[in-house]
This record gives sequence, C-alpha cells and structure tokens, in this order.
Amino acid sequence: MPAARSRLGEGGFILTSAPLTGRDVWPCFLLCSGPGFHYRVVYVSANLACSPESSHHLSAFFKHCPFPVTQTDLDGVLTFWNPAAERFYGYSEAEAIGQHVSMLVPDEQVDGPRLMVELLRAGQVVKNFETVGLTRDGRQVPVALTIFPLHDAAGQLIGSSSISQDITERKLAERALVESERRFRAAFDVTPAAMSLIGLDGRFILVNRATCTMLGYTAREMQGMPVTQVIA
Repeated sequence: MPAARSRLGEGGFILTSAPLTGRDVWPCFLLCSGPGFHYRVVYVSANLACSPESSHHLSAFFKHCPFPVTQTDLDGVLTFWNPAAERFYGYSEAEAIGQHVSMLVPDEQVDGPRLMVELLRAGQVVKNFETVGLTRDGRQVPVALTIFPLHDAAGQLIGSSSISQDITERKLAERALVESERRFRAAFDVTPAAMSLIGLDGRFILVNRATCTMLGYTAREMQGMPVTQVIA
C-alpha cells in the first residue's frame, strides 16, 4: 500500500494511505508517542512523497496497532486482519481472511457494511461510527469504528480499512449516569419537602412537586424563573 511518512517533531509522525480521489489531500493517521498509544485521522497535502520505506512503516503500524484493524475489498471481503482483531473478535487471521465482513456484526446490523461502502465510494472518511460488533463466541460488543477508503496508485478505490475501539466501559458509564439521574429525579420529585435546583444566574433549573404546591406554580412555569420573583 503506498504511504507517506512525515516527522512531526518529538510528538509523533504521520502515516498516510493513498490520496482521496479528486482531492489534493490524503487521509492519514497522526500517531502520538509518549505515554499510551493514540491516533486520529487527519488530512495532509498530497505532495508528501511515497516510498517503500513509508509503506513498510504503515504496514507495521497496522500490524502492531493495539486496536483491531481490518481491511476489506469493495465486496466487503476481509483482506487484512491484525493480531488485535484476532484477540478482540476471536477469529484467527487464517479464519477471517476471505470471509465477508458481515460476520462481525449481528443480523440486525447487516445493513451497516453496505452503508459504509456507499460512503467510502463518495470519498468520505467515517469517524467514530458507533455500532455493535459480533465476536466468535456470540458476544455483542459496542464499538466505535473509524473507516477510511483505500486507493491504488492510480487513485482508484480498491477497498477500505477500519479501526475498531471497544466502547463497552463508556456505554456502561452512560447507562449508570442515566440510571443515577432517574433515581435522583424520582426521589427528588416525591419528597414531601420543598426542593429546587437553582443555577448560578439565580434562576430555577428544577423544582419538585412540593415546591410547586407551596408556591402555586407549575414546574414548567418555574423553570427559568428568577428566584427573586417568588422569594423576597
């Protein structure tokens, strides 16, 4: 795969895939060194030179990336499978290569890969697309995908590459927060004591039933009302 490499001082370096068709920019990875391992998709000018050495660096990045990295052709057939993908999805490289990418998603998500191909044909990079991954043992795992098009040296679209990130912990934290807010709201609303939340601007944010009964307003009427309007 043609690629370009450009130093970015001590912070890291850029690795790029082939240029997007009809554009003077290349989609690339910005790899940051130091504590941890991070990447993000950025764009650089297409005048960065290609070289066998830089292609080697890009291949090495895909192989050793701690996130699952897969590549498919235009039919959705897997053509690359890194060790992290093997650990995450449970399929060996030999088992995965040649299979359709739909095996990595639940039945109800099978339209996702087709939609991604349509976006990639339009030259788009898909960032942080949240979906559900299906492992070999049947577990459904929430993932965020970054998917970018792959082109040959002539600029023709030949497939796509995808990086998966397990967002299970984030989703659990989001659910916990929603449940915590639900419990707070339930306890707040039914307590017999008048209670309210007031913003730094001195306006009501939230009031409970007891407050409404005591002051004679509905909760909707009081939301955003200055406290000084009801309290001398």
